[in-house]
Amino acid sequence: MIIVIGGDKGGTGKTTLAASLAVCLAKQGKAVTLVKTDNNNSISDWYEERKQRNLPLFPLVECFGKVESEIKMLDKHSAIVIVDTAGYDSPEFRSVLQCADLLISPVRPSSPTEVNSLTKLNGIIRTAQQLNGKLKANILFYRCKPNNHKDRLELNEYLTADPDWTQPLQSFITHAAAFDNAMNEGKGVHEMKDAGKAKAQIELILQEIGA
Repeated sequence: MIIVIGGDKGGTGKTTLAASLAVCLAKQGKAVTLVKTDNNNSISDWYEERKQRNLPLFPLVECFGKVESEIKMLDKHSAIVIVDTAGYDSPEFRSVLQCADLLISPVRPSSPTEVNSLTKLNGIIRTAQQLNGKLKANILFYRCKPNNHKDRLELNEYLTADPDWTQPLQSFITHAAAFDNAMNEGKGVHEMKDAGKAKAQIELILQEIGA
């Protein structure tokens, strides 16, 4: 299964999410490969921190340019391939969508520019689905306010009212601080103490997508 964490907007938490998903799957005993398709070194730095702390490792592979063939090959040797993409509409993002099973695009529902960004993303997804009929795509509400669900519920209602929009997952992420702290320590939230709610949210996402 090839899961892409991506979108055409930066700062939404894609890399942090990819890291915690990969760690959770690995702890479940699944063969995971994490793929970097971004020149940003965030995931590389995170992986190096894992090495320094002697944390369990799984493959981290760099792929650039037309990545479709490389990622298909990785998929043959892994139960799940998680692809971390750049925070913009990159050639790698377009290429990997041609072989992916699922795109998860994190969105901050409190951002007033999200609808404009989602319009462009929707077009990219529809184009990719013409080339890759198996591609599914979902929005994941990320960095939601834990004590104020108004923004999330309003954007959810807006998107679900029109099936032409890429539809949101029922799962969402609120406890962003736990994810940020884990990232800084080369960990996923499942390797952190006192991160029970964050762990549960990751598990709900994986359950919902069938990973």
